[in-house]
Amino acid sequence: MKKLIGLFFAALLFAGPVHAVVVYSQLPDPVNYNSGPTTDGVAGQFNSVRMADNFNLGSNATVTGVAWWGGSEGFNDPDLTNFDSFAVTIYASSAGMPGGAVYSETFLTADTHPTLVGHIDNSSLNPNAYRHNVTFTAPVSLSGGTEYWLSIGSINADPDGDGYTWIMALASVDDVTAFDDFAGTGWGNDLGDLAFEVHAVPLPAAVWLFGSGLVGLFAVGRRRRSLRP
Repeated sequence: MKKLIGLFFAALLFAGPVHAVVVYSQLPDPVNYNSGPTTDGVAGQFNSVRMADNFNLGSNATVTGVAWWGGSEGFNDPDLTNFDSFAVTIYASSAGMPGGAVYSETFLTADTHPTLVGHIDNSSLNPNAYRHNVTFTAPVSLSGGTEYWLSIGSINADPDGDGYTWIMALASVDDVTAFDDFAGTGWGNDLGDLAFEVHAVPLPAAVWLFGSGLVGLFAVGRRRRSLRP
């Protein structure tokens, strides 16, 4: 058994670097970045609403980060000048709405690695459109076939200044989002699908299978020992 365990850890060691892959995506229109709802990370800002969109993973995954698309309303600044940081939260689902938080972290705007991808074309102000990408400090394990909700919200330098607009997804998935107006009444239904990705690092399938076999052998061994007089 000790040799098998040693082989298991050797397989982990020599499996090579495993990079995060996209395990869920709702992509924006790559030409016309369509403006969506504003979304706040804290109460007390001008728009006073945070948004969330639902997703399901095809299988269990260790989620290491997310990406999303958005930009300023553009009334004062076309860029991200008014945004100090972003609150990123993943919620479990409860009665078809966001329930308890399973992960939450706030990232400085620079740490979201904003990349200019174009302009928000259905806004007369034509502000910049950005792709943001964050890596979680601690990965979170999510179950496949289970509904979760992702919320992104800006924390603004000037609470009464430009809000952050979450860009819409190109394709309709289920046309369901949720909003919370910080009034203490919980989440409500809204329409549309927002642009984001969920990233995870999968363990190589062969290593998973080998590890599962070790667990089975260990259980059988314990059972045999317990049956001895």
